[in-house]
Amino acid sequence: MNLKEATKDKHRQAEETALSRLLISGTMREHTYSAFMENMLSIYEELERDGMIVKPEVLRVQRVRDDMEKLGHKPYGQALSTIYYVRYLAELPPERRWAHIYVHYLGNMYGGQMIARRLPGPHSHLEFDDLDGCKSYVRSNLEGVPADEANAAFDWTIRIYDELHRLFG
Repeated sequence: MNLKEATKDKHRQAEETALSRLLISGTMREHTYSAFMENMLSIYEELERDGMIVKPEVLRVQRVRDDMEKLGHKPYGQALSTIYYVRYLAELPPERRWAHIYVHYLGNMYGGQMIARRLPGPHSHLEFDDLDGCKSYVRSNLEGVPADEANAAFDWTIRIYDELHRLFG
């Protein structure tokens, strides 16, 4: 079974969270979006910290920072689930970290293209130069990535989305 099939149920659960529904519907408020980006920035910073992602077009940290600046972001603080998730990521060996890159970055490359125009602010972090090349690059690094770790990435995402919705939704 491939990674997409092995994560199908968790992927669906993540898409059905209240925060995901706000993203998809275009009804997310600006402060919720700003808090969301702040929390996602911490995740991208950790995933990009060790230089595992070598294709520059895939990297998201600077684009998220730019979007936050254009939005006039004021710090909201990290959700507790984001703090724990970043700590979890910091302890993972590279082959398991790719499962989280798979979930977050391919999610942006696919779902992000659908929701970008519905967001209440700038969304350059969802725009990829060489989109097809970026997808291929991430996929080329998924050999041997354990499905249980990709499902864990979705579990963390669901927790974070639920907490952010409770705090800012």
